[in-house]
Amino acid sequence: MKCQTMKTWNVEDEAFWNATGKSVATRNLWISISCLPAIGAGIALQDKNTPLWVFQLLALLSGFGGGNFASSMSNINFFFPKRMQGYALGMNAGLGNFGVITMQVVVPLVMTAAIFGAMGGDSMTLQSTSGTLIGKIPAGSETWIQNSGFIWLVPLSR
Repeated sequence: MKCQTMKTWNVEDEAFWNATGKSVATRNLWISISCLPAIGAGIALQDKNTPLWVFQLLALLSGFGGGNFASSMSNINFFFPKRMQGYALGMNAGLGNFGVITMQVVVPLVMTAAIFGAMGGDSMTLQSTSGTLIGKIPAGSETWIQNSGFIWLVPLSR
């Protein structure tokens, strides 16, 4: 793929915005919203013997995701005209925060079912009771903890 450079970027010019800027800015916004390291967590969580260094590496990659979020906030200011910057910044930060609370409810639920079939791997037995925002999962329950990573692939693949 050939790298193209932008010679002109003037989002305050209505003609430029409608012809070029809007599509580029919107694409960058949606890429920024969905940039997360999910499949690695799902794979690592399939095996209770996964070594600590694997989780440390995944944490490092999550840090890159956090850096991506921080830089995307200033990036959005460049790509959107002033009249639309609030909307774009709100979408970027707001959808991220909405995703966090949604996953605090969804992750414990998806851990209790083999929803990913063969890709989801074997189940494990929950060693102690797990509290969630909507109730408790008792110790001894069959669980697929790897689903907490794999569930992210559903919205990210859209």
